[in-house]
Amino acid sequence: MTLLKIEWLKTRKTNIWWLILLLPLLPITYGVLIYVKIMTETNHYLSTNDSLTAWGMTSFFYPTIFFPVLSGLLAANVCKVEHEGNNWSKILTYPISWKQFYLSKFLWLTILLGLTQVIAFLEFAIARWVSNFDSAFPWLIMIESIILGWFGALPLIALQLAISAHWGNYTKSVVFSVLLALPVFLIVGSKKAYWIGYFYPWSLPAMGMTKIMEKNPSIADVLLNPFLLVNIGWLLLSLMGDLYYFIKQKSDH
Repeated sequence: MTLLKIEWLKTRKTNIWWLILLLPLLPITYGVLIYVKIMTETNHYLSTNDSLTAWGMTSFFYPTIFFPVLSGLLAANVCKVEHEGNNWSKILTYPISWKQFYLSKFLWLTILLGLTQVIAFLEFAIARWVSNFDSAFPWLIMIESIILGWFGALPLIALQLAISAHWGNYTKSVVFSVLLALPVFLIVGSKKAYWIGYFYPWSLPAMGMTKIMEKNPSIADVLLNPFLLVNIGWLLLSLMGDLYYFIKQKSDH
């Protein structure tokens, strides 16, 4: 808890809170506007649920590009203070281990991304209300989509945290994460190449958020979804591998 409090104190006055608010808002606003434009200017486009279709359009942009980029920005930010002040070596003077230090940063990132998903959910609900959608709000599907997107981001932030801890250059680690996020749009949008997403961590948040949209699933469908099994495997591999690399790298620092 003390380490999480330290992370909070280091980030509470930074600009990441604006990023958490604005980066989800941009694709959500764009997705809703596209749907409203189609809905109002064409008569042949019909939808059984306005909210669900608008969220589907938002999912073309938010989990594929903006969410992975945001997670990379957050990962770079939580390592920025240590890099700028050369504080990695100072950690050894505290009664904590490298393992505790790494896991505290990882846990802090999971909290920030969970908060991001909640904010995205609220922003979409507000956009839906402003747009006067008549259909019922698909609470269950929306909540499952938000949770699975957050869960899909966990292996990714483990990797991004290792990258940001390795590179002292803030811009370099951010640009690297942005470049790796660019193919996600093509992978998730392709029927033939969709399976590649299971082997590409940057695509896991999008796969989690869009897979649930294909049908109205039961709890058993959700629990037995191949995405969950693959994601758990990625999470375990990422945490163990990155934790080992992080400890070895910083111990030799």
